[in-house]
Amino acid sequence: MPGAHRSHGTYRPRLKSLVQQNSAEDVEDATRGAYKNYGSTPLNNTMTTLTKLKGIGPATASLLLAVYTTKAPFFSDELYRWAFFESGDKKGHGWDRPIKYNAKEYLALFERVQQLSDRLQVKTVEAEKVAYVLGKGNLINESGQKGAGAARKRKAAEQPDPDLVPASRPRRSQRKG
Repeated sequence: MPGAHRSHGTYRPRLKSLVQQNSAEDVEDATRGAYKNYGSTPLNNTMTTLTKLKGIGPATASLLLAVYTTKAPFFSDELYRWAFFESGDKKGHGWDRPIKYNAKEYLALFERVQQLSDRLQVKTVEAEKVAYVLGKGNLINESGQKGAGAARKRKAAEQPDPDLVPASRPRRSQRKG
């Protein structure tokens, strides 16, 4: 669907057909195993269990974990770029930072978001919301939105403050955590 509007993530046209190739039994076995072992085995093992499914990479596996527990962040573009906004490495910084979408990057994101969550006493979903708003606000401004309001938004997006994460409101009450 070239030119189609997408609101979140990267459009991958083959992904749906790959996911549909998994049998219901395989999906149930993988998710049940990952959820059962979450917290008792290294996170990398949990991710490996989920990514054995066709069409499931680290980002989708993280979403499956985020549905299960409030401690696991969703590996979104916005959250990753915000969490590593000023990391000081050679990979770039800010909203243009490239993402490899691999397990190593997710594990680093998981640790960074856990530190933020513990420090501010909020659920990871709150950090996800802030990152999404900041990231989308930055994209809107770069696409030509003009005016003093856009300039203020752009300045705020360029210098995110992790202390701005709002107080936690449990909306995912069915999630373990």
